[in-house]
Amino acid sequence: DETGQARARYQSPVNPGVSAVQLEASAGHLRAQTSLGLVGVRLSLSASADTIAADGNAQAQIRAQVLRSDGKAIANGAVHFSTTLGTLSAERVETDAEGLAEALLVAGTEAGKALVRATYAGGLSAQVAVILAKGPPASIAVVGVEPPAISVRGAGGNETAIVTFEVRDARGNAVADGEPVLFRFDAPP
Repeated sequence: DETGQARARYQSPVNPGVSAVQLEASAGHLRAQTSLGLVGVRLSLSASADTIAADGNAQAQIRAQVLRSDGKAIANGAVHFSTTLGTLSAERVETDAEGLAEALLVAGTEAGKALVRATYAGGLSAQVAVILAKGPPASIAVVGVEPPAISVRGAGGNETAIVTFEVRDARGNAVADGEPVLFRFDAPP
């Protein structure tokens, strides 16, 4: 410009992997250098519970914290939440004075692993998993007997049958694998 100054705008990356950038200007054979310090951002994410019931009501508090690399909280920043299972009480939350943004994960009735993601500044993200667990057994039903009749031992026919039962929780989910099911076969004397 007319005062002999030249200006350039440097746009920092979302989360730099370095703490400083070297800047250089040249005019003809002359060069000038300086460095620009970069303060990074950290995003952490946690859940109040690792596992909640897939009962349509259970909740886990999801907490994101956004801090500068020097440990200072970033207030009034937008954190975006998403989940692969269940629902969230909010999808966009502003950080408070401590850099915290919170949302509730509310379980649906489908069991599985909810992957909850928080994103800050369009590129920095973190993820936490919460298991939406099947409930305790609420019903048991016979699915089938195959074959429906067998021969008594020594009669020369098929002597075994497979009896299949289905065990479900109150929401209709098949109960968790490993749930003990006891069988008792009574034969008349």
